[in-house]
Amino acid sequence: MKTKVLNLLTIISSLFGYLEWGGGESHSFLFQAESEIFTKIFTNPTSVLHPFILIPLGGQVMLLLTLFMKPYSKFLTYAGIISIGILLLLIFLIGLMSFNYAMILSTLPFFILSIISFRHQRKLGKSLIQFNDRVSIFGQRHEKSSSRKKRKTKLYRYPNTCRCALQKASISNWILSM
Repeated sequence: MKTKVLNLLTIISSLFGYLEWGGGESHSFLFQAESEIFTKIFTNPTSVLHPFILIPLGGQVMLLLTLFMKPYSKFLTYAGIISIGILLLLIFLIGLMSFNYAMILSTLPFFILSIISFRHQRKLGKSLIQFNDRVSIFGQRHEKSSSRKKRKTKLYRYPNTCRCALQKASISNWILSM
């Protein structure tokens, strides 16, 4: 639950990035710019095809997907935060170069929540996708028996470094033998 709240807060904080150009005559927040993008996407779609528009927008979509996914994806969280972070880091650097404190301060909540989210992800463990009764990741399979039921459930974990190197070698040998 905490992960979904952090992702939601990260999305909201990314919308309050402040943009200013033309000597202070023109300014907007990112949510205003995004609403303008959504109106232009139906009238003139080629005008919104730019990497600094599509990558952060895709990052927000990835973070939105993590809010509704039952098996939680750590990869989508990282990819979404990094995608949005590209634009907000650029806004932060422009604010530093132009001594625009509004631009600098508007990006700080996103960066603080991103750091908190990354630390929370590290505490969750080494898994990319977590299920209710098992954790799957590329690695060695360990059998674990349930105390309530007699059935066995599988638990996938990262093996230690020696086993990981041996496993990578066996996977590459298997691929080469095909």
